[in-house]
Amino acid sequence: MMENGHQLGRVIPRVVPSQGFQRASERYEVDATIQAQILIPEETFRPEEFRGRAIDMSMQGMKVCLHEFPLNFYNKLLTKTRYIRIQFENPFSGVEIKITGRIVSIDYHKPHATQRTGICFFGVHFDQADGADLTEYTSFIDELIRQ
Repeated sequence: MMENGHQLGRVIPRVVPSQGFQRASERYEVDATIQAQILIPEETFRPEEFRGRAIDMSMQGMKVCLHEFPLNFYNKLLTKTRYIRIQFENPFSGVEIKITGRIVSIDYHKPHATQRTGICFFGVHFDQADGADLTEYTSFIDELIRQ
């Protein structure tokens, strides 16, 4: 299935030679618009909202890219374990999927030293996701695999 020049569902290799480890589950290439919410509970009860793209997904997590991500917010993510709530529409059923995961990796790119925003890639792991949310998400991954 092709969408926006990406082959959805293409398997991404499990072995990451540059990092010397093997992922626990297969990752599949996607190109999905997402909405993300990240909460810094020690500062506010209202999460910050961002728009971005899901790049790849697996049964246990996903990689997302958020453009124009504020540098000052990025710095706040480095001090503690943070969680992210991700929403996207299942392209097969039209159902909105919402799932919360733990941010396990952050790769921040700031094109110029004077800029206050940059592109930020997050690795998200769904180790404590709500059962109903996880069911919707894994159903989507199953459908993606069958494509």
